Amino acid sequence: MWKILLILTMSWLFSASAHAESVILSDGSVLKGQILKDTPDSLVAETSFGTIRLGRQDILSVQAESASTAEPSATKPVPRLEESYGVDEDRAATRLIARVWGEDTAAAFQQMDRTACATFLDIAWEKESRLLHTYYYGYHLGLRHFTVSPAFFERDGMIPRRYVSGFPTIHDVTVRKAKEYAREILRINPDDAVAMGALGYLCLELDEIDEARKLFTKAVQKNRRFVEARNGRALAYMRMHHQKARALKLFRETVAMDRTYVGALYAMGMCHIAMMGHDRVGLDEYFGRIVEADPNHPDAYYKLGAFNEALRRMDRAAEMYSRQLAVNPSHRKASERLAQVSMMLKGASEQALTHDELERLSGQDPSTYLPLLAESFIDRDDYERAGDCFSRYIAALPAEESAHYSDLSLLADPKTVEEIDTAYPREERRRLIRQFWVLADPTPTTPLNERKIEHHRRVYHARKTFADGIDRLSLLGWDKRGDVYIRFGAPDHQSWSDFLVFETKPAVAKVKNRINHLAHDALLEILPPRHLHGASVTIGGGRQVSSDVRGIPTFPLPRRTTIMSDGVETGYEWESWIYGDVGGGIEVTFIDEIGKGFYAFAQTPPGSPNRLLWQSLAPETVVGRIVNKQPSTYSHDHGGDPIGLFAAFAAFRGDDGKSDFEVYLGVPTSDASGGGGEAILEREVTVYDRNWNVVHREAKTLRETVEPDRQDGLVVDQLNVALRPGEYLVAAQVRQPSTGGIQIHKSPVMVTDYTGAQTVALSDLELAGRVSPAQGASKFRKGSWEVVPLPTQSLSADTPVNLYFEIYGLTRDDFGKTNYQVDYEVETQAGGLSIVSTLGRLIGQGPDDLKSRVSYEHTGDTGDEKMNVSLSLPEASGPAARITVRVTDLGATGHPSAHRSMELTIAE
Repeated sequence: MWKILLILTMSWLFSASAHAESVILSDGSVLKGQILKDTPDSLVAETSFGTIRLGRQDILSVQAESASTAEPSATKPVPRLEESYGVDEDRAATRLIARVWGEDTAAAFQQMDRTACATFLDIAWEKESRLLHTYYYGYHLGLRHFTVSPAFFERDGMIPRRYVSGFPTIHDVTVRKAKEYAREILRINPDDAVAMGALGYLCLELDEIDEARKLFTKAVQKNRRFVEARNGRALAYMRMHHQKARALKLFRETVAMDRTYVGALYAMGMCHIAMMGHDRVGLDEYFGRIVEADPNHPDAYYKLGAFNEALRRMDRAAEMYSRQLAVNPSHRKASERLAQVSMMLKGASEQALTHDELERLSGQDPSTYLPLLAESFIDRDDYERAGDCFSRYIAALPAEESAHYSDLSLLADPKTVEEIDTAYPREERRRLIRQFWVLADPTPTTPLNERKIEHHRRVYHARKTFADGIDRLSLLGWDKRGDVYIRFGAPDHQSWSDFLVFETKPAVAKVKNRINHLAHDALLEILPPRHLHGASVTIGGGRQVSSDVRGIPTFPLPRRTTIMSDGVETGYEWESWIYGDVGGGIEVTFIDEIGKGFYAFAQTPPGSPNRLLWQSLAPETVVGRIVNKQPSTYSHDHGGDPIGLFAAFAAFRGDDGKSDFEVYLGVPTSDASGGGGEAILEREVTVYDRNWNVVHREAKTLRETVEPDRQDGLVVDQLNVALRPGEYLVAAQVRQPSTGGIQIHKSPVMVTDYTGAQTVALSDLELAGRVSPAQGASKFRKGSWEVVPLPTQSLSADTPVNLYFEIYGLTRDDFGKTNYQVDYEVETQAGGLSIVSTLGRLIGQGPDDLKSRVSYEHTGDTGDEKMNVSLSLPEASGPAARITVRVTDLGATGHPSAHRSMELTIAE
């Protein structure tokens, strides 16, 4: 090993020629020289200090270098020992080398000149103990202005979580190893102030604060200009109880001695953050000085970004985060906060990152930028790619994290949540989850579920924005703000305890005015009269107070005694949200009572004379009242105004044990044509089975010429699907492409089983707008008839009721004949009384069961019959009618029967 170290040392003295080659050694080191001989067992290279033979076991690879990379200016400068490195330091170095690498290496080191010694110390200690190199030998090599690791400032909640960058800590084993080397140097040379400083910094890394303070104090006494020791002493006081003010004073003294000491400037800024907590006064000045002294600082821009974000200056925060990533691309928190701020700016119709930038960044850092790219796709109405982004993002998450995205407890009502949670087996639970999402889908005819995508967006926002105060060991994913956000989405208005925002939007102001009015004689509990704005009103005792509270919650909050410069009493950190459309308009106030960024609902103050009022306005009460009626809200932009859509369904016996299920759709001609001469509709139909899987999906564009006198008519379409008997959900959507008009319909249906019936059976009833002899192929053809459906299920009183239905399973006698009776019953409502029809004879006596019936007896030659009938509605019919068709098999024993009913609307 010592031979390799010596080789490395000498290689730094060698300036490569234009045809130099690099030999990468087994320990990762690089030796530059000119290859003279290359054999299977060894390699011979010419260096400035002679010819070297290296065994193949010590070589990883050999690489040729271009002239540009071999220029001396591109190589690391040759290390040089400063005057601080004297005889005592050299003696200590030799003895430590002997201990670590052996006496032979120490003897070789003693034979080197000062330049070679510098190179050896630089390379050897950087590899053996980077910390000792940083804090001790680096000082003697001119690499000064060092400080503690950035993770030092993030221990034990020393600074608010907002400013934590998440730097990795140095492993204790690494620190203790360097600490032992530093102690050995001090044992050899007890008066070595630099070694005292090095040991002090290592003690700081191990949180041995008092020992560090003593070492730094002693080092400063020995060398008053030793600014690194002064910085270390201030750092030690910074970690001591009630000593931050003293630490800040010591930092200022250090910086005053050397204004280029960036490490001390950074430590001073961190001390200011630790002292002031959430009070941001002066923070931009401290870190502004840092980036001025070092424009490439690896963390200062992030602190400035967090500072501006706290002040809601999102555009400035985005700029700072972007600058941080430009100089330190590996800054994870800057990347995350830039993504979050970009999301907030997008919500405010601003933009920090372009879509192309997000696509590029999501490829480089998908865990940070995929959700933001998904939002960008949502803005472009590209839900397919947005859903793909979220799917990829969630798939890469650990199980405990991805569980937040599948949890439905904030979306579904308690009964549904309990049903899902207790479902067994697992497939039944999956079925219920699929059911929930299908029913929640605003576009159930498409493969996309925009509501689910929006849920993923809200959960991501809650995890990134409302989880700062969550204990990492807690099962909670966010605080109460996250609960409300996931249920109701982004509020229409927000105000903060440290950033008051007045309610200026009309919808928001309307809500605020209403709540102020409710609380007008209790406003003194919110603020003293001098802080109430607006028109004065008189309350009990003749006192004059304002009825107008702006920028702060209309709800009493706990207060402390400190008075801010504007006269507003400060209490705990709070946020106020106002929703204009949720629950008729609500205000929800959250409060951080423990000062850790964990927000809960503000509670009703105990002992208040207006306790009943505040209980009714309490955030938990208000939210709970809404959740009981509607657990969550979402409004999807379908991109057009609603148009008319009527849907009806009927099932008939099919082949192979299936039923021919027919979907009838009707759109008013004026909506379908957009007022033009051609009706154009983009129609989509999707059918879900009982397990909420898609069994049929079909899309089609309909075109139909519209006569000028038919603008008040109906464009009718029919879709036939072969389905097995059972429960289904049918979803239909129509869109008029030129106007953007759209309508969606969802209906649960039951498809009857007509196979294997032992007695007579009757199909569903189809209400027809027209029945005529069939002429050629048509989607409306049924046998020899063309039956055009009437999906409106509505008729005028003077329009006949055209019905089509089928009869199955009639009994045939010995001559192959069937004998059956068909009864038609019509019941209408007018003023709450039934009207007797002229259609047939009176059945029953009371006004509540007045019906009309007509009966026909038929004979036939087949067991199945296709029938259509035209019935007249009674005179003076009311707004609704119920038509029942009953078939009785007169040829079967016992005269079994089957019936079907249909509800109709009677138009005036």
